[in-house]
Amino acid sequence: MVTKLNPSVITDDMMYEGVIALDDNELKDSMAQIREDRLWGEVRRAAKTNKTLQAALDHAIMIYKLSKEYKDGV
Repeated sequence: MVTKLNPSVITDDMMYEGVIALDDNELKDSMAQIREDRLWGEVRRAAKTNKTLQAALDHAIMIYKLSKEYKDGV
């Protein structure tokens, strides 16, 4: 049985120390999503003070929206 944890309290140290059993695929996927969300949060925060990074994010968002509209037939 896997106990659901609040993602904000899960740290990489907890995973490495074996506090969280990583043999469960659902938990592995959740942890990967948490890491990715944290990374995107760091990128968005960094973009606030980095014009080049902000421009790159703006382009990525535009491409995402355009590709979604194309896919959805809008």
